[in-house]
Amino acid sequence: MFTELAFERDSRGLYRFRYISGRMPYRLAAEQILKTTGTVFLLTGFYVLRAQTLETDGITGTWVLCQILKSLGYNVIIPADSNVFNMFQSVFPDELLIPFPITDTLTARQTASGFLKKHQPDVIISVERPGPLPDGSFRNYNGDNISDFCSRMDYFWTDNCLKIAIGDGGNELGMGILHDVVSDKTLSCPIPADITLMGSTSDFSAWCLAATLETLAGQSVMPPQNDVRHLLNRLPKYGFVDGFSAKPAATVDGFSQQQMTDKYHQIQTATGTLRTANSILNSYIADCSKSHAVPVVSVTTRPTKSGNTVDLDGYVLLNTQLKTLKTLMQKAGILVAGVPDVLSDLDANNGEWLHVPELTLDLLDQPNGRLTTQIADYDQWIRRLYIHNGWSLYQTPDGALGWSDNQEWLSLPIQTPKVHPWETIVRPVSKNCLPGKKPLGVLVNAADKLRATPYLWGGRNPDGLDCSGMTQRIFYRTGILLPRNSKEQRRCGKRIPLNEMIPGDLLFATTKTNRFHHVALIVPDGVQHACLGQKSVIVESLTQFRDRYNLIGARRISSFA
Repeated sequence: MFTELAFERDSRGLYRFRYISGRMPYRLAAEQILKTTGTVFLLTGFYVLRAQTLETDGITGTWVLCQILKSLGYNVIIPADSNVFNMFQSVFPDELLIPFPITDTLTARQTASGFLKKHQPDVIISVERPGPLPDGSFRNYNGDNISDFCSRMDYFWTDNCLKIAIGDGGNELGMGILHDVVSDKTLSCPIPADITLMGSTSDFSAWCLAATLETLAGQSVMPPQNDVRHLLNRLPKYGFVDGFSAKPAATVDGFSQQQMTDKYHQIQTATGTLRTANSILNSYIADCSKSHAVPVVSVTTRPTKSGNTVDLDGYVLLNTQLKTLKTLMQKAGILVAGVPDVLSDLDANNGEWLHVPELTLDLLDQPNGRLTTQIADYDQWIRRLYIHNGWSLYQTPDGALGWSDNQEWLSLPIQTPKVHPWETIVRPVSKNCLPGKKPLGVLVNAADKLRATPYLWGGRNPDGLDCSGMTQRIFYRTGILLPRNSKEQRRCGKRIPLNEMIPGDLLFATTKTNRFHHVALIVPDGVQHACLGQKSVIVESLTQFRDRYNLIGARRISSFA
């Protein structure tokens, strides 16, 4: 949710990997934390060899997370390296701290096992905590060996709890997701986490996670900005140093105290905007669910000085829904700057590409939730964004999102498409329609299967279709992906005079009051469309269709084979 806010002056080039854990990693991490109710281990503390002490990064991030988790009712425990335990005592309450020894491997493993058995954490969050590299050593970003000054907190990293890693270089505990993509694997920790969060500093990412927890919990529990400022000011007095300069200063990786507190304020401001925006969105989705198909969409922040600008991330079904949401947000003083687009406009490195077999798959608005869309029963490419607790979040070529626990798809090989796996027509073609790749009979058969399907505004699956959902589904069977709504579909293909229409052409109209746009498909026995008045997909004559609507044009999408 706060991915963009976590990055500023990205000196290590991690910004290009910002979506490696999915497009909404902060939201996913916060949602999974809030599903638990017990104990959280917070691991932090990165040793700076030149200064023989700990760096400032990770400390204020951990402190803010500690405050918000305690406010939300969690039992927080902070294991601390025994050689710098007094430094932790200067920042965190004694009752939260447990000293962890720097000792031999066997003793460290046994000690960690004892702590885990005693406290039974539900979540472990590492914030700027060194992780073992491929050779087993612990090193900073410059390659300095700090193994003699680091306790083996990686032994807390078990499969029995949710593991969240926060880092800014790749050498931190749990950053294994970066190991396969960074060029210097000798300085990257290969141990993965369930969810990986990155930013220009680990403090930025930890604050963003705290803000997301506050947003989803619906409570204002983040510490005041002045408290963070005062803590930063005290850190050099407690012996902490800037990780870049190795000098005692109220700075973090070269960011001044003012820059740090300004970033914290920016993140805090975003939470207020998001709480309001989420409230509006949830209320709107609840209203939609009563009579229309369910949109899968969330609100994300956009870094601005005013802090009242958001993007919609996910999938909103129709332009009318977008217009309604924008109006509702604007009335609350929130500007919607960005809206979801087709998957082809997103970075192809995000998520895992799959080529799926001929089977039907229901996608739900949330795990164990309601049907939102259905993958058609023919070959296509799809992208998997997240996997957690047996559920996967998928995205279809036109941007639709949905969850599935289909185990067969989990075993599908991850592939890289050599060419674009679909065709998206978004601009008018003035002289020619698309050359046909499939015979007209394929389209006609696909249309026949949808007759008598119930009408559902925003629907796009066999349980319910609206007009543009019907035409999109039919044309996809021929290898062509149309835009989602009728207005955009009217921009596709070649304009055809009404008296020259043939089967396979799209016919466009408006209601008699000119209030809504409508699209139909010319078929051999008439005009097929999802009719609100008849509450189903019907076929009728052109004369009957004209009696219902005002005709405004026709388009030929494909010449067919």
